[in-house]
Amino acid sequence: ERFCVEVAHRLNNNSWIPDELARKPFKDFADLWLRSIETKPSTRITYISTLNRWVLPEFGQRPISRISWVDIDEFKTRLLNHDLSPKTVRNVLNVVSPIFGVAVREGAIQSNPCQSVKKPRDVRLREIQFPTPEQIREIAEMLGGQDRLHVLCAGYSGLRSGELAGLMVG
Repeated sequence: ERFCVEVAHRLNNNSWIPDELARKPFKDFADLWLRSIETKPSTRITYISTLNRWVLPEFGQRPISRISWVDIDEFKTRLLNHDLSPKTVRNVLNVVSPIFGVAVREGAIQSNPCQSVKKPRDVRLREIQFPTPEQIREIAEMLGGQDRLHVLCAGYSGLRSGELAGLMVG
């Protein structure tokens, strides 16, 4: 009786998901997504490569309805621990998310689990090393001639070579 009440409730709220859809593997929705997108051939190749290398080994045969945001978050962590850059992991998640979007539109799941997963940020900021005035002078002296003047101007002013070339006298 409890089962019947639950089924009736889901049918009334449009939240009933037929078992055949809920049991479909992730790969089926990945295939559907690939067929539905319009993109450059090179982008399609990148998507297929990302799917084959990272995503399908992880989720390919799993029923779409059995993949939660926790699974996606753990997958993200494993990719980061595999020494992938945060940018690469974001790119992988940018392939995974629209596949779940297709599953939502097809009625296989109610919501996209990727929406609850924070994408990694690139927090590794490099500190820029500027040459000291002494190092600028040493480089300029080693080069000599007109190059010496360019190094001194660029080194002390911060101008780039194209900006130096654009300087005009008078």
